[in-house]
Amino acid sequence: MKVQLSADTQAMLDSLQKSVRETLERKRRLGQYAIIGKNGK
Repeated sequence: MKVQLSADTQAMLDSLQKSVRETLERKRRLGQYAIIGKNGK
């Protein structure tokens, strides 16, 4: 079931995802590690 988001909410989510993607890519290029939790763990 897909939830329909408002345009503003979708724009915020897209911006957040882009920021995270860019930050993780920068850390990868610098040889730094990132700790990623899944399902609250």
